[in-house]
Amino acid sequence: MIPIGIKSIVAFNTPLQYTIGVPWEYIRLRNESDNECIVTFTGAGSATLGAWVQDDFYVGKMFTGQITITPLATPTSSTVATGFITGNAYAQGELKNPGSIMLVRLVQVTSVAATTLSNEGGAIGATVVDIGDSRLANLIVIHNDGSMQFNVDQGGVSHVAFFTQTTVGQSAFIIGQSGDKTQCNGQFQVNHETFCNADLYAAAAIRMTNTNPLVSTDASAVSHNIINTDVSNNLNIASVGGNIQFYSGSNVLWATMASGVFSYGVSTSTISFKSTDGKSLIDFTTVDTYVKAINGKFNFQGDGLNTDWTRAAESRGTGTSINGALTVTHNLKFHNGGVTPDIVIITPTQNTFNGILYVTTKTTTQFTLNATAAWTFDWYCIRFT
Repeated sequence: MIPIGIKSIVAFNTPLQYTIGVPWEYIRLRNESDNECIVTFTGAGSATLGAWVQDDFYVGKMFTGQITITPLATPTSSTVATGFITGNAYAQGELKNPGSIMLVRLVQVTSVAATTLSNEGGAIGATVVDIGDSRLANLIVIHNDGSMQFNVDQGGVSHVAFFTQTTVGQSAFIIGQSGDKTQCNGQFQVNHETFCNADLYAAAAIRMTNTNPLVSTDASAVSHNIINTDVSNNLNIASVGGNIQFYSGSNVLWATMASGVFSYGVSTSTISFKSTDGKSLIDFTTVDTYVKAINGKFNFQGDGLNTDWTRAAESRGTGTSINGALTVTHNLKFHNGGVTPDIVIITPTQNTFNGILYVTTKTTTQFTLNATAAWTFDWYCIRFT
């Protein structure tokens, strides 16, 4: 074995030549540089020598004694690097375990404090962060289109903490997963308003317990339960010091007063309590109140069970009798159609009255008053059925 010496690399395509004579079985070359090289052994052919590699080349009896080493430019290395080539020549049987090894060099590393992390221009949806533990992969995944998912390892089960969506029309940010509880400590702010003073939407249900009611604060920042369910399964709606009011636009439909009195809203238009098919039961105007039956007559039950009095229709008027039969048009109507009265009440309105009066014929439009003298009177017609 003989050393072949050290030759420095000065430029690409500038050969380094060794003349070592014969006979040799193996030539060991060490490339102490970042340059790729072509090695030519006269009479024995050529081979490549990688950067930072020690390689043992078999040359055999065809080798005539000269070695040429040429550094070459590559697509990834266009500038020649400083370095050198060295090695040994081994006679027949001297090199027991020929092979190839990578060379390692200790270099001084200067630390640089990174101030930015940039990953731009990749294909849409490409993964840029992927983190997992020994039990679960992909706990934290971030893509370059802004989509991401943060999971947590809860006893070996992956639970979604939050994730984002990029599909148009979908919510961009989703918190938690189905079946899990999501907790907010402190104040939850939406559109610069705290305590959830905003539209609250739930796809299935909004759940509250009697120990966790819906709470609002008053003008003095004191908290009050406004909706809760008690132990008797009663739904309690509370207003502290004020009224509970239902609005339609700017009009109060109805309100419960702080004193417990039920009140209703009044506007210039009629406000009604209606049945499910849209028919009015009670109408309110600025002057009058109308209580209505949907199809039949109106019945009043003082105890909620037994009918105390009934009304189908009524009408009233005045007149002057004659000595004989007087026809009076009563204009009594039921469901806007003429109806025959059950009772006609005649009340004289003069100071003195001498004579006889009675009602004979009653029709859907008139009744006949028979009298023995002329006098003024009021009349009143009633229909019960």
